[in-house]
Amino acid sequence: NLLTINATDGVGSGDAIETNVASININNTGAGVTGGIEIDESNNIDVIELQNDAATGVVTLNADGDITVVATGSGGLGVSALAGMITLDAAGANSDVFVNHTVSNDGAGITIEAYDSVQFTAEGDVTSANAGNVIIRSDADNVDGASDAIVMADTTVIDSGSGTIALTASNGDVTLTGGNITLGNLISGDTTNNAVTITSDAAVLDAGDTGGAKDVDAGSGGLTIDAVDGIYSGDSLQVRVDYIDIANSAGTFVLDVNNAATNAVTISSLTTVAGSIKYEQIGNQSMDIITLTTGDGVIDIDNTGGTTAGIAINSTVGNGVRADTADDVVTIDSTGTISEAVGDTNLDVQGFNVTLNAVEGIGATTSAGAIDVIASTVSATNTTSNGIFVNSLGGTAAGVGAVNFSSIQAQTAGNVELFSATDTDLTDIDSAAGLVQVLTSSGNILIGDIDAATSAKVDTDAGSINDQQTPDLVVVDITAGTNIELDATTGIGNLAARELELNAPSMAADTLAGEINIAVD
Repeated sequence: NLLTINATDGVGSGDAIETNVASININNTGAGVTGGIEIDESNNIDVIELQNDAATGVVTLNADGDITVVATGSGGLGVSALAGMITLDAAGANSDVFVNHTVSNDGAGITIEAYDSVQFTAEGDVTSANAGNVIIRSDADNVDGASDAIVMADTTVIDSGSGTIALTASNGDVTLTGGNITLGNLISGDTTNNAVTITSDAAVLDAGDTGGAKDVDAGSGGLTIDAVDGIYSGDSLQVRVDYIDIANSAGTFVLDVNNAATNAVTISSLTTVAGSIKYEQIGNQSMDIITLTTGDGVIDIDNTGGTTAGIAINSTVGNGVRADTADDVVTIDSTGTISEAVGDTNLDVQGFNVTLNAVEGIGATTSAGAIDVIASTVSATNTTSNGIFVNSLGGTAAGVGAVNFSSIQAQTAGNVELFSATDTDLTDIDSAAGLVQVLTSSGNILIGDIDAATSAKVDTDAGSINDQQTPDLVVVDITAGTNIELDATTGIGNLAARELELNAPSMAADTLAGEINIAVD
């Protein structure tokens, strides 16, 4: 049975009308319209239309069963209000809200809740213009259920104007299952770090990217996500935000984010207990990383678009970029610079194999400005100015494990300065227009191939300097345009069949103990 009401002074305004009907079509419209629409339904209900034209009149529908906002094809006209709050609440056991038509007002906010799931079709857009906050919550009774999800179609749009958006699929203190959130398009003009907040006790998934629309578009605002079962394991999260706080708190799952930034971006936190992290930023905007970590997985960070697309790792207030040192690969690419916070002496990047690629410089001169790394293998390439400056704190932990600088290439300009605290391999070091300087506070140094346009200095405060290879596969171990200086404490070229071969106009070698065996090419 259908209940139809047309009024001008409200329907259940201040004292909800109790109903037991199959469907409703209620309009509070006309000249001088006042009041709200408030309905309490005892069962499932189909909404043909709920329309309130009163200036501040609310639309509130509470049901003990499912709420279905009927689609256009079935005669539906949607739910609307002017500046009044809209609330749809399916508060019966296992009750759902199905949004198959628009839900809109001019800014007082919209709340849609269900004890079970909230589901949107492509036609089910939600719009609260101006400064209306939008809250969507499934599993509102905090009773575990595998289907207690928020599901948006690929082209569904939730737009809060300049207000915030909060999506929550939670199970309270119950075992963490169910509660997936599948995103269409979320749009917020709010400029705070909490412009869009998504909380799931399961996964956050992508409904698709039809038309190139962003999953989350809050250009001058932030995105906060708390999930358990991964974020976009099959497709990247397409966003436009300037602040990111994303965490996956259990299991081995992927975090995959693509940010079309239009402002400088702060990654406050991008973390997962285990699983890979991929973050790609386009738009030629700077990136400040405070904490980006996984307990076990690959990390891939990419910032592109131009020379202002720099990456700054701020481990003075966070943990920097960290994966495990057993087998995890960390790659950081920037079309600008890769730098650390001024005066930062904390660990910046950790992994088993760390690769840094930039256009306008990696780190800054001296160990105080260098990128601080823990990794067994470190590679770095800089293609234009400002050089490469890396400080190895250790291979597997601070002060523990050897490091191999496998390929360090300052291709066009700038110096190479490498610092280490343990045994160090220098496999392939090249400064096309500057000097090469290697300073090791404790440990032996093995040299594969060093090429410096100007000077080359290799110094260990507690160890020897020798050829990396036996027999020597590189004819000349160190080539320098002006001079070579070697300083050791326990010998230079003194391992069997590891004589160092040097080529430079001027050379000096000094050791406190042990032999010096060098050949001049």
